[in-house]
Amino acid sequence: MITLADISYQTGWVVIKRLPEKLSRKLFIKIADVSYGKDIKGVQQLRANLAFMTGLKADSIELEQLVKDGMRSYLRYWEDAFRLTTWNKKNLNKYVICTGIDNLESALATKKPLITATPHMGNWDAAGFWYTTNYGPLTTVVERLKPESIYKKFVKFRNSLGIEVIPTSGETDIFMKLLRRAKEGRMIALVADRDITKNGIEVNYGPGKASFPVGPAAIAVALDGLVLPLSSHYNQEGVLVMHFFPALSPSGEDTKEKRVQTLTQELAHSFEKEIEKHPQDWHMLQRVWTDVFPMKRINQGLVN
Repeated sequence: MITLADISYQTGWVVIKRLPEKLSRKLFIKIADVSYGKDIKGVQQLRANLAFMTGLKADSIELEQLVKDGMRSYLRYWEDAFRLTTWNKKNLNKYVICTGIDNLESALATKKPLITATPHMGNWDAAGFWYTTNYGPLTTVVERLKPESIYKKFVKFRNSLGIEVIPTSGETDIFMKLLRRAKEGRMIALVADRDITKNGIEVNYGPGKASFPVGPAAIAVALDGLVLPLSSHYNQEGVLVMHFFPALSPSGEDTKEKRVQTLTQELAHSFEKEIEKHPQDWHMLQRVWTDVFPMKRINQGLVN
């Protein structure tokens, strides 16, 4: 059965990439502003998350501006996703600037298994496209979307970028598959600031405690590998800036469990710092902290 969601996503992949860039940009800004104006649930959760992480007051104009900018950045992610296959690989720096390449090169030179971990910031698909274009294929894990038809479209899209996708459900031995890929020398890339498995580790994150997925740290500890933190954000010109940080190593004499905990906490701290610098590019429209619930708009100053 074809659903409205099917039609919307299919329209996005077929139509958006054929529109002039300026027109599609205006369209997605409009969608972002309408979503903000309607104060949909995702916007309310984004507001609550940003207020909690930044300490901005619930009724402040600064928070509302940040939420509105955040929705524009989030919709920019979708616009770029729909247009990614049209990007010229020979002129990729028109769309993506990469910094911290020395950290990536140093990690690769060790020949150790590598796991890149990123928060929900900027555009992780575009960052993956940059990596596969310059260094080779990678493997990631994604949440299995519903309906299945949309999930399959996402898999086909990411496969076309050189990204192997393993779903969080409907598969067995996901961890073992990731270990095998890492042993083979393939980069493992994981979005790692929201636990959707309910088997995560509690870490200090912002002013509270949150559950983080154990995947990046657990793979690194199991294989004596390295975790390479990565973040991305859009600069003032609208170009995606991705940055590789120095690799984190699970070395030490502690137990495996303690090393996983320590490494995951280090990741959380690195993500915090990036969100502090670029909060408008943190696309967290879902709950992160158990006691931070969706927050309705109080200040109406930005509603047109």
